[in-house]
Amino acid sequence: WVTITLVRAHISDGAEDGDGEWVDLTELDPPMQIDLLNLGNGDGNGGDECALATLGILDELPAGDYGQIRIHLLANDASEGPAENACEEAVDGDGWNCAQESLGDLKLLRLSSQANTGIKIPPGQLPDGGLSLEEGESANINIEFNACRSIVEQGNGRLRLKPTLHAGEGSGRRGHRGLHRRDRAGLPRAGG
Repeated sequence: WVTITLVRAHISDGAEDGDGEWVDLTELDPPMQIDLLNLGNGDGNGGDECALATLGILDELPAGDYGQIRIHLLANDASEGPAENACEEAVDGDGWNCAQESLGDLKLLRLSSQANTGIKIPPGQLPDGGLSLEEGESANINIEFNACRSIVEQGNGRLRLKPTLHAGEGSGRRGHRGLHRRDRAGLPRAGG
């Protein structure tokens, strides 16, 4: 499970957190928890929901050339979050982001900079090195989350989120934006 607070895009591929011209795709108050491993990916596995649509990202981006997308997560030490917390039963601490090991233990998912600067989807991970939209045009973007590579067990047994994402344009230019997990086969973790 991850708890998302903000999804935004920028026209510059080198923009830093404090730079201007960020376009907020959605700012969530309260933040929303989603289970990345049980999202549908169009193949009949998992649910049918699209995470970005679930988050309320239905508005079109303004016309422009976008160089990066960022997904901000709620820090595990935040005092407030969603009313229902799927991570409250984690065996190794309190927090808002967690994963379930294949043997059943729900463990806190440690974050690096994802709460402050967001999970970065840079131009090399966007279709054609960026996303170009003309006035009135929309795009169907699939953001693939590779759980096997993104959830790393550290030497102390704690889990850390080191996101491995890739964004690609879905079939057709019209439609919703999506956040889909890449592959369920062989996942070392059962959920989260």
